[in-house]
Amino acid sequence: MKIKNIFGMSLAFLAMTPMVSCTDKNDWDVDSTHDRLFGVKSSALSVDTDDDQPTKIAVNFSAYDKNTEYYIVELSTDSLYDDVPMGGENARIFGEDKSITSAPVDINNLEEYTKYYMRVKAMSSTKAESKWVYYKDGDSFRTPGILHDVLEKDRLDDNIRLTWIPGSNVTTLRYTYKDSEGEIQTEDIALTDADREAGEYKITGLNSNRSYTFSLLNGEKVRGSKTVKTAKGLPSADYIVKLNEARTVITNEDIEEWANKAFEKMEGASNVSITLGIPAGKTIDLGTSEKAISIPEGVSISFFGRAGEKATLNVKKSVSVAGNHGYISFEHVNIDGLQNTDEGISGCQYFINEDKACDIDSLGFTECNISNMERALVNFKASSGQSVNQLIIDNCISNNHGTGGYAFICMNKGIDKINNIKFVNSTFSNISLGKSSVFDLSKAKSSTTIDINACTFYNVVGADGYFINAKDAKQGIKIKMNKTILAKTANPNARGIQAWDLDAKKNGVVKPDATATYQTTDFSFYKNSFEVNKLEVASGSAFKNATNGEFYLKNSILEKEKVGDPRWIR
Repeated sequence: MKIKNIFGMSLAFLAMTPMVSCTDKNDWDVDSTHDRLFGVKSSALSVDTDDDQPTKIAVNFSAYDKNTEYYIVELSTDSLYDDVPMGGENARIFGEDKSITSAPVDINNLEEYTKYYMRVKAMSSTKAESKWVYYKDGDSFRTPGILHDVLEKDRLDDNIRLTWIPGSNVTTLRYTYKDSEGEIQTEDIALTDADREAGEYKITGLNSNRSYTFSLLNGEKVRGSKTVKTAKGLPSADYIVKLNEARTVITNEDIEEWANKAFEKMEGASNVSITLGIPAGKTIDLGTSEKAISIPEGVSISFFGRAGEKATLNVKKSVSVAGNHGYISFEHVNIDGLQNTDEGISGCQYFINEDKACDIDSLGFTECNISNMERALVNFKASSGQSVNQLIIDNCISNNHGTGGYAFICMNKGIDKINNIKFVNSTFSNISLGKSSVFDLSKAKSSTTIDINACTFYNVVGADGYFINAKDAKQGIKIKMNKTILAKTANPNARGIQAWDLDAKKNGVVKPDATATYQTTDFSFYKNSFEVNKLEVASGSAFKNATNGEFYLKNSILEKEKVGDPRWIR
Protein backbone atom coordinates (compact mmCIF):
# COMPACT_ATOMS: atom_id res chain seq x y z
CA MET A 1 0.00 0.00 0.00
CA LYS A 2 2.77 2.43 0.86
CA ILE A 3 4.53 1.72 -2.41
CA LYS A 4 1.35 2.41 -4.38
CA ASN A 5 0.78 5.71 -2.56
CA ILE A 6 4.30 6.87 -3.23
CA PHE A 7 3.99 5.89 -6.86
CA GLY A 8 0.71 7.80 -7.15
CA MET A 9 2.19 10.92 -5.59
CA SER A 10 5.10 10.71 -8.00
CA LEU A 11 2.75 10.63 -10.98
CA ALA A 12 0.87 13.63 -9.65
CA PHE A 13 4.10 15.53 -9.23
CA LEU A 14 5.14 14.75 -12.77
CA ALA A 15 1.79 15.91 -14.09
CA MET A 16 2.28 19.32 -12.49
CA THR A 17 5.85 19.69 -13.67
CA PRO A 18 6.55 21.57 -16.95
CA MET A 19 8.01 19.31 -19.61
CA VAL A 20 11.40 20.04 -21.17
CA SER A 21 12.69 19.16 -24.63
CA CYS A 22 13.77 15.56 -25.01
CA THR A 23 16.58 16.70 -27.26
CA ASP A 24 18.33 18.73 -24.57
CA LYS A 25 21.56 17.20 -23.20
CA ASN A 26 21.12 15.78 -19.66
CA ASP A 27 22.91 17.75 -17.00
CA TRP A 28 23.69 14.51 -15.21
CA ASP A 29 25.67 12.77 -17.96
CA VAL A 30 28.20 10.32 -16.45
CA ASP A 31 31.79 11.51 -16.42
CA SER A 32 33.64 8.85 -18.42
CA THR A 33 36.49 8.90 -15.89
CA HIS A 34 34.07 7.45 -13.33
CA ASP A 35 32.83 4.72 -15.67
CA ARG A 36 35.72 2.56 -14.61
CA LEU A 37 36.35 -1.16 -14.42
CA PHE A 38 35.91 -3.10 -11.24
CA GLY A 39 39.19 -4.30 -9.77
CA VAL A 40 40.10 -7.89 -8.98
CA LYS A 41 38.63 -9.47 -5.85
CA SER A 42 40.85 -8.46 -2.96
CA SER A 43 40.03 -11.63 -1.00
CA ALA A 44 41.25 -13.78 -3.90
CA LEU A 45 44.52 -11.92 -4.50
CA SER A 46 47.23 -14.27 -3.29
CA VAL A 47 50.80 -15.37 -3.91
CA ASP A 48 52.20 -18.89 -4.22
CA THR A 49 55.89 -19.42 -3.54
CA ASP A 50 58.10 -22.46 -4.06
CA ASP A 51 60.96 -23.20 -1.68
CA ASP A 52 62.80 -24.96 -4.51
CA GLN A 53 62.52 -21.86 -6.73
CA PRO A 54 62.89 -18.93 -4.33
CA THR A 55 63.11 -16.30 -7.09
CA LYS A 56 59.77 -17.27 -8.65
CA ILE A 57 56.18 -16.59 -7.56
CA ALA A 58 52.71 -17.23 -8.94
CA VAL A 59 50.12 -14.45 -8.53
CA ASN A 60 46.50 -15.60 -8.21
CA PHE A 61 43.38 -13.45 -8.54
CA SER A 62 39.84 -13.54 -9.89
CA ALA A 63 38.00 -10.83 -11.77
CA TYR A 64 34.77 -8.94 -11.18
CA ASP A 65 34.45 -7.26 -14.57
CA LYS A 66 33.90 -9.05 -17.91
CA ASN A 67 35.03 -5.89 -19.73
CA THR A 68 38.61 -6.32 -18.51
CA GLU A 69 41.05 -6.91 -21.37
CA TYR A 70 44.28 -7.29 -19.42
CA TYR A 71 45.88 -6.69 -16.03
CA ILE A 72 48.88 -4.84 -14.69
CA VAL A 73 50.82 -6.20 -11.72
CA GLU A 74 53.27 -4.03 -9.81
CA LEU A 75 55.81 -5.36 -7.30
CA SER A 76 58.04 -3.17 -5.18
CA THR A 77 60.38 -3.50 -2.25
CA ASP A 78 58.95 -0.16 -1.09
CA SER A 79 55.47 0.27 0.37
CA LEU A 80 52.69 0.75 -2.16
CA TYR A 81 49.57 2.87 -1.66
CA ASP A 82 47.38 5.11 -3.81
CA ASP A 83 49.58 8.20 -3.49
CA VAL A 84 52.62 6.30 -4.82
CA PRO A 85 52.89 6.62 -8.63
CA MET A 86 53.36 3.45 -10.62
CA GLY A 87 56.95 2.58 -11.50
CA GLY A 88 58.96 3.76 -8.52
CA GLU A 89 62.70 3.30 -8.19
CA ASN A 90 62.42 -0.15 -6.61
CA ALA A 91 59.34 -1.30 -8.52
CA ARG A 92 58.84 -3.77 -11.35
CA ILE A 93 55.84 -3.59 -13.68
CA PHE A 94 54.33 -6.60 -15.42
CA GLY A 95 51.60 -6.67 -18.06
CA GLU A 96 51.98 -3.30 -19.77
CA ASP A 97 52.33 -5.25 -23.01
CA LYS A 98 48.76 -6.54 -22.40
CA SER A 99 50.09 -10.08 -21.97
CA ILE A 100 48.40 -10.75 -18.61
CA THR A 101 44.81 -11.68 -19.40
CA SER A 102 44.15 -14.24 -16.68
CA ALA A 103 45.60 -15.81 -13.55
CA PRO A 104 47.75 -17.41 -12.25
CA VAL A 105 50.65 -15.25 -13.41
CA ASP A 106 54.21 -16.57 -13.10
CA ILE A 107 56.79 -13.92 -12.21
CA ASN A 108 60.49 -14.78 -12.30
CA ASN A 109 63.87 -13.32 -11.41
CA LEU A 110 62.91 -11.83 -8.07
CA GLU A 111 65.33 -11.54 -5.16
CA GLU A 112 65.21 -14.48 -2.77
CA TYR A 113 64.30 -13.85 0.87
CA THR A 114 63.08 -10.34 0.06
CA LYS A 115 59.98 -8.49 1.20
CA TYR A 116 57.70 -7.32 -1.62
CA TYR A 117 54.52 -5.25 -1.81
CA MET A 118 52.07 -5.88 -4.63
CA ARG A 119 49.08 -4.29 -6.33
CA VAL A 120 46.98 -5.21 -9.37
CA LYS A 121 44.61 -3.26 -11.60
CA ALA A 122 42.31 -4.16 -14.48
CA MET A 123 42.66 -2.44 -17.87
CA SER A 124 40.41 -1.91 -20.90
CA SER A 125 40.34 0.10 -24.12
CA THR A 126 36.66 0.96 -23.61
CA LYS A 127 36.54 1.86 -19.92
CA ALA A 128 38.73 3.66 -17.46
CA GLU A 129 41.20 1.43 -15.63
CA SER A 130 40.16 0.04 -12.25
CA LYS A 131 41.50 1.27 -8.99
CA TRP A 132 44.52 -0.53 -7.57
CA VAL A 133 43.79 -3.60 -5.46
CA TYR A 134 46.49 -4.26 -2.86
CA TYR A 135 47.81 -7.58 -1.63
CA LYS A 136 46.57 -8.00 1.95
CA ASP A 137 45.38 -4.37 1.97
CA GLY A 138 48.94 -3.10 1.58
CA ASP A 139 50.82 -5.71 3.57
CA SER A 140 53.89 -7.47 2.18
CA PHE A 141 54.97 -11.01 1.42
CA ARG A 142 58.45 -12.48 1.45
CA THR A 143 60.01 -14.69 -1.19
CA PRO A 144 61.55 -17.91 0.15
CA GLY A 145 65.19 -18.05 1.07
CA ILE A 146 67.70 -20.63 -0.09
CA LEU A 147 67.68 -22.28 3.36
CA HIS A 148 65.46 -25.36 3.40
CA ASP A 149 63.00 -26.36 6.11
CA VAL A 150 64.68 -28.54 8.71
CA LEU A 151 63.57 -32.16 8.53
CA GLU A 152 62.63 -33.99 11.70
CA LYS A 153 65.51 -36.42 11.31
CA ASP A 154 67.89 -33.45 11.24
CA ARG A 155 66.49 -31.81 14.39
CA LEU A 156 67.98 -33.48 17.45
CA ASP A 157 68.21 -32.39 21.06
CA ASP A 158 71.82 -31.17 20.83
CA ASN A 159 72.44 -30.58 17.11
CA ILE A 160 70.70 -29.43 13.94
CA ARG A 161 71.64 -30.14 10.34
CA LEU A 162 70.90 -27.32 7.91
CA THR A 163 70.63 -27.68 4.14
CA TRP A 164 70.35 -25.17 1.31
CA ILE A 165 70.54 -24.98 -2.47
CA PRO A 166 73.99 -26.46 -3.22
CA GLY A 167 76.52 -24.13 -4.77
CA SER A 168 74.82 -20.97 -3.52
CA ASN A 169 77.02 -17.95 -3.00
CA VAL A 170 77.10 -17.72 0.81
CA THR A 171 79.91 -16.83 3.17
CA THR A 172 78.53 -17.11 6.69
CA LEU A 173 76.12 -19.16 8.77
CA ARG A 174 74.84 -17.05 11.66
CA TYR A 175 72.67 -18.24 14.52
CA THR A 176 71.11 -16.35 17.39
CA TYR A 177 69.38 -17.49 20.57
CA LYS A 178 68.37 -16.30 24.01
CA ASP A 179 70.63 -17.50 26.80
CA SER A 180 69.45 -18.49 30.29
CA GLU A 181 69.50 -14.81 31.30
CA GLY A 182 67.29 -13.81 28.38
CA GLU A 183 70.12 -12.07 26.53
CA ILE A 184 70.44 -12.45 22.75
CA GLN A 185 73.60 -14.28 21.76
CA THR A 186 75.01 -14.42 18.21
CA GLU A 187 77.45 -16.92 16.73
CA ASP A 188 79.01 -16.74 13.23
CA ILE A 189 80.42 -19.72 11.35
CA ALA A 190 82.61 -19.08 8.28
CA LEU A 191 81.58 -21.47 5.52
CA THR A 192 84.17 -23.24 3.38
CA ASP A 193 84.02 -23.93 -0.34
CA ALA A 194 83.19 -27.54 0.53
CA ASP A 195 80.27 -26.41 2.73
CA ARG A 196 78.90 -24.21 -0.04
CA GLU A 197 79.10 -26.91 -2.67
CA ALA A 198 77.55 -29.54 -0.39
CA GLY A 199 74.77 -27.18 0.69
CA GLU A 200 74.75 -28.46 4.26
CA TYR A 201 76.20 -27.86 7.72
CA LYS A 202 75.62 -29.47 11.13
CA ILE A 203 75.65 -27.18 14.18
CA THR A 204 76.53 -29.08 17.34
CA GLY A 205 76.66 -28.30 21.06
CA LEU A 206 73.15 -26.85 21.19
CA ASN A 207 70.78 -26.93 24.16
CA SER A 208 67.67 -29.10 24.03
CA ASN A 209 64.22 -27.55 23.60
CA ARG A 210 65.64 -24.12 22.73
CA SER A 211 64.74 -21.92 19.75
CA TYR A 212 67.54 -20.86 17.41
CA THR A 213 67.36 -18.56 14.39
CA PHE A 214 69.73 -19.60 11.61
CA SER A 215 70.60 -17.26 8.73
CA LEU A 216 72.70 -17.74 5.60
CA LEU A 217 74.54 -14.60 4.51
CA ASN A 218 76.56 -13.47 1.56
CA GLY A 219 78.59 -10.74 3.19
CA GLU A 220 75.85 -9.01 5.19
CA LYS A 221 72.99 -9.81 2.79
CA VAL A 222 70.67 -12.42 4.27
CA ARG A 223 69.79 -15.08 1.68
CA GLY A 224 67.65 -17.27 3.91
CA SER A 225 66.56 -17.64 7.51
CA LYS A 226 64.75 -20.25 9.62
CA THR A 227 63.81 -20.41 13.29
CA VAL A 228 64.01 -23.94 14.66
CA LYS A 229 63.63 -25.40 18.12
CA THR A 230 65.89 -28.26 19.10
CA ALA A 231 64.13 -31.42 20.17
CA LYS A 232 63.29 -32.08 23.79
CA GLY A 233 65.36 -34.44 25.82
CA LEU A 234 63.71 -37.31 27.66
CA PRO A 235 61.22 -35.99 30.22
CA SER A 236 62.28 -36.59 33.81
CA ALA A 237 60.51 -39.37 35.69
CA ASP A 238 60.95 -41.73 38.62
CA TYR A 239 61.84 -44.49 36.20
CA ILE A 240 63.15 -44.01 32.64
CA VAL A 241 63.18 -46.78 30.04
CA LYS A 242 65.22 -46.29 26.85
CA LEU A 243 63.89 -48.82 24.39
CA ASN A 244 66.52 -50.37 22.14
CA GLU A 245 66.54 -50.37 18.35
CA ALA A 246 65.62 -54.05 18.16
CA ARG A 247 62.27 -53.67 19.92
CA THR A 248 59.17 -54.26 17.79
CA VAL A 249 56.35 -54.37 20.37
CA ILE A 250 55.35 -52.95 23.76
CA THR A 251 53.23 -55.54 25.54
CA ASN A 252 51.07 -55.24 28.62
CA GLU A 253 53.60 -57.45 30.42
CA ASP A 254 56.30 -54.88 29.60
CA ILE A 255 54.19 -52.08 31.09
CA GLU A 256 53.56 -54.09 34.26
CA GLU A 257 57.27 -54.93 34.60
CA TRP A 258 58.33 -51.29 34.29
CA ALA A 259 55.65 -50.21 36.75
CA ASN A 260 56.86 -52.78 39.30
CA LYS A 261 60.45 -51.56 38.93
CA ALA A 262 59.32 -47.95 39.39
CA PHE A 263 57.47 -48.80 42.61
CA GLU A 264 60.49 -50.79 43.84
CA LYS A 265 62.76 -47.82 43.20
CA MET A 266 60.37 -45.42 44.93
CA GLU A 267 59.58 -47.81 47.79
CA GLY A 268 56.60 -46.77 49.83
CA ALA A 269 55.22 -44.47 47.12
CA SER A 270 51.61 -44.84 46.06
CA ASN A 271 52.21 -43.02 42.77
CA VAL A 272 55.15 -43.22 40.35
CA SER A 273 56.09 -41.76 36.97
CA ILE A 274 57.60 -43.55 33.97
CA THR A 275 59.10 -42.23 30.73
CA LEU A 276 59.43 -44.58 27.77
CA GLY A 277 62.04 -43.29 25.33
CA ILE A 278 61.11 -44.70 21.92
CA PRO A 279 63.92 -44.78 19.30
CA ALA A 280 63.62 -42.27 16.47
CA GLY A 281 62.06 -43.59 13.30
CA LYS A 282 61.12 -46.98 14.75
CA THR A 283 57.75 -48.66 14.19
CA ILE A 284 56.51 -50.48 17.28
CA ASP A 285 53.25 -52.29 18.00
CA LEU A 286 51.40 -50.94 21.02
CA GLY A 287 49.82 -54.03 22.51
CA THR A 288 49.06 -57.19 20.58
CA SER A 289 46.04 -58.44 18.68
CA GLU A 290 45.24 -60.65 21.68
CA LYS A 291 45.89 -58.25 24.54
CA ALA A 292 45.79 -54.47 24.90
CA ILE A 293 47.99 -52.53 27.28
CA SER A 294 46.56 -51.19 30.55
CA ILE A 295 48.18 -48.37 32.49
CA PRO A 296 48.58 -49.69 36.07
CA GLU A 297 47.01 -48.01 39.09
CA GLY A 298 49.00 -45.03 40.37
CA VAL A 299 51.25 -44.81 37.31
CA SER A 300 51.83 -41.63 35.32
CA ILE A 301 53.46 -42.43 32.00
CA SER A 302 54.93 -40.63 28.99
CA PHE A 303 55.32 -42.38 25.65
CA PHE A 304 58.07 -40.19 24.25
CA GLY A 305 59.51 -40.38 20.75
CA ARG A 306 63.18 -39.52 20.92
CA ALA A 307 64.74 -36.75 18.87
CA GLY A 308 64.80 -37.26 15.12
CA GLU A 309 62.17 -38.72 12.82
CA LYS A 310 58.97 -39.56 14.69
CA ALA A 311 58.58 -43.14 15.91
CA THR A 312 55.32 -44.88 15.02
CA LEU A 313 53.03 -46.71 17.43
CA ASN A 314 50.76 -49.16 15.63
CA VAL A 315 47.75 -49.59 17.90
CA LYS A 316 46.67 -53.22 17.94
CA LYS A 317 44.04 -52.89 20.68
CA SER A 318 42.56 -49.96 22.59
CA VAL A 319 44.53 -48.69 25.58
CA SER A 320 42.92 -48.99 29.03
CA VAL A 321 43.38 -46.15 31.53
CA ALA A 322 41.35 -47.46 34.49
CA GLY A 323 42.51 -46.32 37.93
CA ASN A 324 44.20 -43.14 39.17
CA HIS A 325 46.85 -41.38 37.11
CA GLY A 326 48.55 -38.00 37.38
CA TYR A 327 49.23 -37.86 33.65
CA ILE A 328 49.19 -40.03 30.56
CA SER A 329 50.99 -38.41 27.65
CA PHE A 330 52.07 -39.18 24.12
CA GLU A 331 54.72 -36.93 22.61
CA HIS A 332 56.54 -36.76 19.28
CA VAL A 333 55.11 -40.02 17.91
CA ASN A 334 52.88 -41.19 15.10
CA ILE A 335 49.82 -43.02 16.43
CA ASP A 336 48.23 -45.25 13.79
CA GLY A 337 44.98 -47.17 14.27
CA LEU A 338 45.68 -49.03 10.99
CA GLN A 339 42.20 -48.62 9.50
CA ASN A 340 42.29 -48.75 5.70
CA THR A 341 38.84 -48.48 4.15
CA ASP A 342 40.22 -48.87 0.61
CA GLU A 343 41.53 -52.33 1.49
CA GLY A 344 38.65 -53.24 3.80
CA ILE A 345 40.81 -53.23 6.95
CA SER A 346 38.85 -52.08 10.01
CA GLY A 347 41.81 -51.40 12.30
CA CYS A 348 41.56 -50.29 15.92
CA GLN A 349 38.20 -48.82 16.88
CA TYR A 350 39.38 -46.48 19.65
CA PHE A 351 42.81 -45.40 20.82
CA ILE A 352 41.62 -45.14 24.43
CA ASN A 353 38.49 -47.07 25.36
CA GLU A 354 37.42 -47.18 29.02
CA ASP A 355 34.29 -48.44 30.76
CA LYS A 356 35.75 -48.69 34.28
CA ALA A 357 36.30 -46.01 36.92
CA CYS A 358 39.26 -43.72 36.34
CA ASP A 359 40.66 -40.43 37.59
CA ILE A 360 43.20 -38.72 35.31
CA ASP A 361 44.54 -35.25 35.95
CA SER A 362 45.99 -34.76 32.45
CA LEU A 363 45.59 -36.76 29.24
CA GLY A 364 47.75 -35.23 26.53
CA PHE A 365 48.95 -35.54 22.95
CA THR A 366 51.82 -33.25 21.92
CA GLU A 367 53.58 -33.07 18.55
CA CYS A 368 51.85 -36.22 17.30
CA ASN A 369 50.38 -37.42 14.02
CA ILE A 370 47.25 -39.39 14.89
CA SER A 371 45.42 -41.32 12.19
CA ASN A 372 43.14 -44.15 11.16
CA MET A 373 41.00 -44.89 14.23
CA GLU A 374 37.79 -46.50 13.05
CA ARG A 375 35.62 -44.82 15.66
CA ALA A 376 37.14 -42.42 18.20
CA LEU A 377 40.36 -41.10 19.64
CA VAL A 378 39.02 -41.44 23.20
CA ASN A 379 35.88 -43.17 24.41
CA PHE A 380 34.94 -42.85 28.08
CA LYS A 381 31.73 -44.82 28.31
CA ALA A 382 30.85 -45.35 31.98
CA SER A 383 27.79 -43.58 33.35
CA SER A 384 29.62 -42.80 36.61
CA GLY A 385 33.05 -42.98 38.24
CA GLN A 386 35.07 -41.39 35.43
CA SER A 387 36.96 -38.10 35.74
CA VAL A 388 39.44 -36.32 33.45
CA ASN A 389 40.60 -32.91 34.60
CA GLN A 390 42.00 -31.87 31.22
CA LEU A 391 42.43 -33.33 27.75
CA ILE A 392 45.02 -31.54 25.61
CA ILE A 393 45.91 -31.92 21.94
CA ASP A 394 48.83 -29.61 21.13
CA ASN A 395 50.79 -29.23 17.90
CA CYS A 396 49.27 -32.35 16.34
CA ILE A 397 47.84 -33.46 13.02
CA SER A 398 44.84 -35.77 13.29
CA ASN A 399 43.38 -37.39 10.20
CA ASN A 400 40.91 -40.06 9.12
CA HIS A 401 38.84 -41.01 12.14
CA GLY A 402 35.25 -41.85 12.85
CA THR A 403 33.87 -43.69 9.86
CA GLY A 404 32.32 -46.04 12.43
CA GLY A 405 29.92 -43.47 13.84
CA TYR A 406 31.47 -42.39 17.16
CA ALA A 407 32.54 -38.90 18.14
CA PHE A 408 36.23 -38.06 17.86
CA ILE A 409 36.13 -37.06 21.55
CA CYS A 410 33.44 -39.36 22.95
CA MET A 411 32.34 -38.84 26.57
CA ASN A 412 28.59 -39.17 26.15
CA LYS A 413 27.44 -41.56 28.88
CA GLY A 414 27.54 -39.11 31.78
CA ILE A 415 31.21 -38.60 32.66
CA ASP A 416 31.53 -37.21 36.20
CA LYS A 417 34.13 -34.58 35.35
CA ILE A 418 35.76 -33.17 32.26
CA ASN A 419 36.89 -29.67 33.20
CA ASN A 420 38.88 -28.63 30.16
CA ILE A 421 39.40 -29.75 26.59
CA LYS A 422 42.14 -27.83 24.78
CA PHE A 423 42.96 -28.06 21.09
CA VAL A 424 46.02 -25.91 20.32
CA ASN A 425 48.12 -25.34 17.16
CA SER A 426 46.67 -28.45 15.52
CA THR A 427 44.96 -29.71 12.36
CA PHE A 428 41.92 -31.98 12.28
CA SER A 429 40.89 -33.35 8.89
CA ASN A 430 38.52 -36.07 7.73
CA ILE A 431 37.21 -36.84 11.20
CA SER A 432 33.75 -37.84 12.42
CA LEU A 433 32.77 -38.91 8.92
CA GLY A 434 30.08 -41.40 9.92
CA LYS A 435 26.95 -40.35 11.78
CA SER A 436 29.13 -38.79 14.42
CA SER A 437 30.27 -35.61 16.13
CA VAL A 438 33.64 -34.03 16.75
CA PHE A 439 32.94 -33.52 20.47
CA ASP A 440 30.21 -35.44 22.31
CA LEU A 441 29.88 -34.54 26.00
CA SER A 442 26.22 -35.44 26.37
CA LYS A 443 25.08 -35.81 29.99
CA ALA A 444 28.44 -34.65 31.39
CA LYS A 445 28.01 -33.88 35.09
CA SER A 446 30.57 -31.06 35.34
CA SER A 447 30.83 -27.67 33.70
CA THR A 448 33.27 -27.89 30.81
CA THR A 449 35.36 -25.45 28.82
CA ILE A 450 36.28 -26.33 25.25
CA ASP A 451 39.17 -24.09 24.22
CA ILE A 452 40.16 -24.18 20.53
CA ASN A 453 43.15 -21.97 19.70
CA ALA A 454 44.99 -21.65 16.38
CA CYS A 455 43.54 -24.79 14.80
CA THR A 456 42.46 -25.86 11.32
CA PHE A 457 39.40 -28.07 10.79
CA TYR A 458 38.62 -29.58 7.38
CA ASN A 459 35.98 -32.09 6.24
CA VAL A 460 34.50 -32.82 9.64
CA VAL A 461 31.08 -33.86 11.03
CA GLY A 462 29.01 -36.61 9.45
CA ALA A 463 25.28 -36.88 8.78
CA ASP A 464 23.23 -35.93 11.86
CA GLY A 465 26.43 -35.50 13.87
CA TYR A 466 27.33 -32.28 15.67
CA PHE A 467 30.44 -30.19 15.73
CA ILE A 468 29.82 -30.05 19.49
CA ASN A 469 27.11 -32.06 21.23
CA ALA A 470 26.62 -31.39 24.93
CA LYS A 471 22.99 -32.36 25.19
CA ASP A 472 21.75 -32.56 28.79
CA ALA A 473 25.14 -31.52 30.18
CA LYS A 474 23.26 -29.49 32.77
CA GLN A 475 26.24 -27.82 34.46
CA GLY A 476 26.84 -25.91 31.25
CA ILE A 477 29.53 -25.63 28.65
CA LYS A 478 31.78 -22.75 27.55
CA ILE A 479 33.21 -22.73 24.04
CA LYS A 480 36.17 -20.53 23.15
CA MET A 481 37.64 -20.20 19.67
CA ASN A 482 40.59 -18.07 18.67
CA LYS A 483 42.49 -17.79 15.37
CA THR A 484 40.83 -20.92 14.04
CA ILE A 485 39.67 -21.96 10.55
CA LEU A 486 36.50 -24.02 10.12
CA ALA A 487 36.48 -25.44 6.59
CA LYS A 488 34.07 -27.85 4.95
CA THR A 489 31.57 -30.03 6.75
CA ALA A 490 31.65 -33.65 5.61
CA ASN A 491 27.90 -34.02 5.05
CA PRO A 492 25.06 -31.65 4.11
CA ASN A 493 23.10 -33.01 7.09
CA ALA A 494 25.78 -32.04 9.59
CA ARG A 495 24.67 -30.09 12.67
CA GLY A 496 26.36 -27.30 14.59
CA ILE A 497 26.26 -26.97 18.37
CA GLN A 498 23.75 -28.53 20.75
CA ALA A 499 24.22 -27.83 24.45
CA TRP A 500 22.30 -27.17 27.63
CA ASP A 501 21.28 -23.53 27.91
CA LEU A 502 21.63 -22.59 31.59
CA ASP A 503 19.27 -19.63 31.28
CA ALA A 504 16.53 -21.32 29.26
CA LYS A 505 17.04 -24.62 31.11
CA LYS A 506 16.77 -26.62 27.92
CA ASN A 507 18.94 -27.81 25.06
CA GLY A 508 19.70 -25.32 22.34
CA VAL A 509 22.46 -23.62 20.41
CA VAL A 510 25.20 -22.22 22.66
CA LYS A 511 27.23 -19.73 20.65
CA PRO A 512 31.02 -19.87 20.94
CA ASP A 513 33.06 -16.96 22.21
CA ALA A 514 35.01 -16.59 18.98
CA THR A 515 37.77 -14.14 18.04
CA ALA A 516 39.64 -14.03 14.71
CA THR A 517 37.92 -17.26 13.67
CA TYR A 518 36.71 -17.88 10.10
CA GLN A 519 34.47 -20.34 8.29
CA THR A 520 34.44 -21.16 4.58
CA THR A 521 31.26 -21.23 2.54
CA ASP A 522 31.23 -25.04 2.57
CA PHE A 523 31.37 -25.20 6.37
CA SER A 524 27.62 -25.22 6.95
CA PHE A 525 24.92 -26.95 8.98
CA TYR A 526 21.30 -27.78 8.34
CA LYS A 527 20.45 -27.55 12.06
CA ASN A 528 21.88 -25.96 15.21
CA SER A 529 23.93 -23.56 13.16
CA PHE A 530 26.43 -21.14 14.59
CA GLU A 531 28.45 -18.54 12.76
CA VAL A 532 31.87 -16.98 13.04
CA ASN A 533 33.51 -14.63 10.53
CA LYS A 534 32.39 -15.70 7.07
CA LEU A 535 34.79 -15.98 4.16
CA GLU A 536 33.56 -15.50 0.61
CA VAL A 537 35.28 -18.67 -0.59
CA ALA A 538 34.99 -22.42 -0.21
CA SER A 539 37.73 -24.54 1.31
CA GLY A 540 39.29 -25.24 -2.09
CA SER A 541 40.10 -21.54 -2.39
CA ALA A 542 41.22 -21.16 1.22
CA PHE A 543 44.00 -23.76 1.13
CA LYS A 544 46.55 -24.72 -1.48
CA ASN A 545 46.10 -28.50 -1.42
CA ALA A 546 43.54 -29.50 1.18
CA THR A 547 42.47 -32.76 -0.45
CA ASN A 548 46.04 -34.04 -0.04
CA GLY A 549 46.36 -32.91 3.56
CA GLU A 550 48.27 -29.67 2.98
CA PHE A 551 46.58 -26.60 4.39
CA TYR A 552 48.98 -23.82 3.46
CA LEU A 553 46.92 -20.65 3.19
CA LYS A 554 46.12 -19.01 -0.12
CA ASN A 555 43.28 -16.70 0.92
CA SER A 556 44.48 -13.14 1.55
CA ILE A 557 42.25 -12.59 4.60
CA LEU A 558 43.48 -15.76 6.29
CA GLU A 559 47.07 -14.92 5.39
CA LYS A 560 46.78 -11.41 6.75
CA GLU A 561 45.13 -12.53 9.99
CA LYS A 562 47.61 -15.42 10.38
CA VAL A 563 44.94 -17.83 11.57
CA GLY A 564 44.69 -21.59 11.76
CA ASP A 565 47.35 -24.15 12.63
CA PRO A 566 50.64 -22.17 12.56
CA ARG A 567 52.45 -24.90 10.63
CA TRP A 568 50.51 -23.83 7.51
CA ILE A 569 51.36 -20.12 7.79
CA ARG A 570 54.26 -18.90 5.68
